[in-house]
Amino acid sequence: MKARKICLQEHTDALVGSTVETKAMIVGAVSVGGPQSPMTVDDMRLGAAILDAVEESNGAGSVCLPEVQWAFLKKKIETAPFTIGNRAMLSAIDDVLDAEKVDMTESAKEFNAVSKNKA
Repeated sequence: MKARKICLQEHTDALVGSTVETKAMIVGAVSVGGPQSPMTVDDMRLGAAILDAVEESNGAGSVCLPEVQWAFLKKKIETAPFTIGNRAMLSAIDDVLDAEKVDMTESAKEFNAVSKNKA
């Protein structure tokens, strides 16, 4: 199964005094709809699956998402109306958009659990 491995890092922009965690950005992106892009039930299910994967990989430093979940997350981030813009935010965005392609022979849940144990 094709998947994407996203690094869950903390990024700091010292000039503007901002710190952004990739994990927090992912949670925000999949948890919010908007007037121009309300969430459907299918969107909520995809978002919940992504949140489950992030939660299960807590402390691993990365999360692995099946391609369909990564594509949904990528779209949410690319179309999100951000209220801040700085290098820390761009680095967190790039963590998702530039996620490494991986092959996953086991389920995402098992893959994330193995990754956590290796971290």
